[in-house]
Amino acid sequence: MHHNIILKLLGSMAWMLMWPSLVSADGQSEHWGPISKTAQSITGKVLFSSNRIQFENKAYLDISFDRTVSDFDTDVGTVLAWIYQVQRPADPKLLRGNRLCGEAVHYLVLTKGDLSERSIQLGVFAKDEIPRSEKTACATYFYERIPPKSGFPFDSPS
Repeated sequence: MHHNIILKLLGSMAWMLMWPSLVSADGQSEHWGPISKTAQSITGKVLFSSNRIQFENKAYLDISFDRTVSDFDTDVGTVLAWIYQVQRPADPKLLRGNRLCGEAVHYLVLTKGDLSERSIQLGVFAKDEIPRSEKTACATYFYERIPPKSGFPFDSPS
């Protein structure tokens, strides 16, 4: 029993070290593949960088890091979250004419996803106030990192 607790703590610590920004250790953008049906049908694959999120159809939002919080409210309790502010709030048209949110997006919140050990959850928020709970998200998407050599359907943003 103690062994499982230690493994969970080590996994959480590794997660925290991995997430100070959306950029990989070598300063490159991160490619993420959709693992939830919602992400597969609306956003497709995404490219995260420290100042932009680009979707599979090449639509993008310019973002800036706002803050890290340790008490973001989710269905599974409070978690560590990285909050990014959208520089020009918008609701981009994505795959098959779908929209990211249904109204202009002001904030994006990243938390560790619960679909797999390597997943992230992207919460999308339309209110122009710092999100404190996933309950106020207009949409939620889940992704996993795509290894750099596996190919990607679009070029990195300039």
